[in-house]
Amino acid sequence: MANDPESKDLVATWFPIALSVVALFVAVRACEIADDSRADTRAAAKLDKRPSIGLFGYLSPSAGEPPSIHVWNDGAADAIHCRITFIHLKYDPDQHEMRGSIIADPDIVIDRIEPLEHKVVQIPEGGLSDTVAGRYPSHHEVIELRVTYRRESDLRFFGARSFYFRAPDNRWVTESANSLPKDQYAPIIAASRRSKVFDMTTGSDPLYPILEEPERVWPRPSDAVDLEQENPLEAMNTIELLTAALVLITAVYAWLTYRIARSNERSTGIMAKQTALLTRPYVEVGVFLPAKIPMFYLRIRNTGRTAARNLRLAMDRDFFQYGESKGRNLAALTAFREPIASFGPGSELIFALAEGVVLFAESSDPKVTPQEFNVTAAYDYEGGSAHETFHVDLKPYLYSTMEPSPLIEELERMRQAIERTR
Repeated sequence: MANDPESKDLVATWFPIALSVVALFVAVRACEIADDSRADTRAAAKLDKRPSIGLFGYLSPSAGEPPSIHVWNDGAADAIHCRITFIHLKYDPDQHEMRGSIIADPDIVIDRIEPLEHKVVQIPEGGLSDTVAGRYPSHHEVIELRVTYRRESDLRFFGARSFYFRAPDNRWVTESANSLPKDQYAPIIAASRRSKVFDMTTGSDPLYPILEEPERVWPRPSDAVDLEQENPLEAMNTIELLTAALVLITAVYAWLTYRIARSNERSTGIMAKQTALLTRPYVEVGVFLPAKIPMFYLRIRNTGRTAARNLRLAMDRDFFQYGESKGRNLAALTAFREPIASFGPGSELIFALAEGVVLFAESSDPKVTPQEFNVTAAYDYEGGSAHETFHVDLKPYLYSTMEPSPLIEELERMRQAIERTR
């Protein structure tokens, strides 16, 4: 029977089928492992596959500089169809609510913002209003910056907004600025937060209706299949059926192999982004007090692993060292006015502020030594750029105790021991 030609044909037919089935099982298992590995990699990297647009408006810049808006993408996906709109709000003290109108036409449109990308756009002429209409005083004016965008993969709608208030010195500032009298601006800020003109979840904004593509209905074939007609598969012999099954299994195997390749490609992309986040520079701004020295110092340092290129630092308020109004103004120093070509890893800039008794004295002048201020740091690096704002608050240090120095304490004990031996 071993030499039977029919048996040899059956072996020759079933062996590649069995081999393909085993290969199919291995491919399915490998695909499951690859999907689990990709999920673990994404969870470890804590990456969210969605865009996250942030914006900050410099509506009252320094003299000679045009108003501008900084827009950046902190998410892990491209943001498309980005649209920025200016809304002129006016606070109605009788109704305790905001009334708004569009003050810029056309809007600012950005086609695409990639992950970790930072863009600066100038505000078009007419984007800001310098006049006050009707009975509303100037401090009742509020500018709302509104940005809407979509995710490219599924066109999901996202958005964000920020508010800017006219300070007593006629500058546009955020609600956290110290130049806004809290009692006077508290109801205006609260009314701005309560305004429901923009739903970032559903996109139900009268300015930007979500235009979805109409549902596609595929046409049915003109000639319906007669279910009672003879099935051509019934006319095939056994060899032809097995050959067709082998072709089908081979096609499934090829499709699963393609899925594995795509999964590996996505995992490689995630790892590349994770590596970029681990190796990029990180410029940080903070305050510290040395041991046994009641002096506050401002420290700017790069805690990343690569150099920050073209570093631009800026302070939003003047700060005069040691509380001397005619002394050195930190905001006017070269480090905060001129760009730094390269700020290497581990590099530090340290500036003396003032002693605690000067900062927290009842007679201290917030225009000379403010207890709160912001420091912005914008810089470039390999593969992207960053723009960050650091809020420095010195008030929590009031009544705090400095960390003792072990070396100084040991020297003090030695001095006392020497005096006792005399």
